[in-house]
Amino acid sequence: MIAIAKAIYKAMQHIEGYEKLIGKKVQTIEEHYNIIVDEVTDGRINQQTLCAKADNEELLKKLEGLEMYQQVKFLVNVSFFEGRPSKITVLDLLNETEAPTIEAIFKQHQ
Repeated sequence: MIAIAKAIYKAMQHIEGYEKLIGKKVQTIEEHYNIIVDEVTDGRINQQTLCAKADNEELLKKLEGLEMYQQVKFLVNVSFFEGRPSKITVLDLLNETEAPTIEAIFKQHQ
């Protein structure tokens, strides 16, 4: 599911690819970046870790230009497992003019 996520940017961490055992299967985790943000939910500040693909160079350049605690809006892809959000991948950092346009498109298709 594609959505817009409002957050407060904190940091970006590079993660090398690795393998891990999940259940009885070995899963390959590709190289990526963890995007650490704060989000406000029900009046509480919660730290969240989002994911960004290592080959999304345009996004990574935009993220490098951010300052800590800057308010941002991300275009994200939310993956679900057993009906619950399991992974949020950042697709793009939206600027002030892009966000309202995309929000309007989402409202038209609900």
